[in-house]
Amino acid sequence: MASPSDNDTHVQFTLPGDPPVYLTRWSTSDADRLYAVLSTDKSIHEGTLRTPWPYTRSHAEVFLTNASRPGTTKFAIRIGSPTAPVVGSLGYAVTALPSGPGDQSSLGDGEAHDPPPVWVEWEIGYWLATEARGHGIVPRAIAALQATATADPTVARVQIHCSPRNVASARVAIKAGFAFQGTIRNATSKGGKLMDVSWYEWIPPHALPSSSSS
Repeated sequence: MASPSDNDTHVQFTLPGDPPVYLTRWSTSDADRLYAVLSTDKSIHEGTLRTPWPYTRSHAEVFLTNASRPGTTKFAIRIGSPTAPVVGSLGYAVTALPSGPGDQSSLGDGEAHDPPPVWVEWEIGYWLATEARGHGIVPRAIAALQATATADPTVARVQIHCSPRNVASARVAIKAGFAFQGTIRNATSKGGKLMDVSWYEWIPPHALPSSSSS
């Protein structure tokens, strides 16, 4: 089972196996490797919603400036060693869910009420270099994030969005227990062209209807 690291600020998760896989913090020293992979492997651009093409050194530097900040939820994927060259990226964006008019600390009855819980949703994104595919790395990494979401009582749902043409990502989502919710037409644009997006969703056990208050 994946284990988050409390002692090593570089390694965030260790995924046991032979060889083990590490989800680590990004570093500005990863720029050369990141640029080398994303500027030559066009399949990553074609399989993701946001990776630009052509991919430039400037793209790599901007990404690493943001991804290497403390508290980031974007991780580098490395095989065999926490210092091995990067073979992929996995992370999640956190968004607070909107609250309804009844979700107020004061309901207008003159009485003080405990504030309602703040629910959030995660959107997972990932890519993997061609040479690292086919070894179950991304499913193991997603399972680690699912375990983390399960341990966080504020997470209401976890989503994966991908291109309808990205059969591999759809397969990974389904195998991880994500349910297909539908296709959102013209949901985003890339390179000036509108793109449809397939939407997959997983609900942590604590947020299932039988577990949450009505």
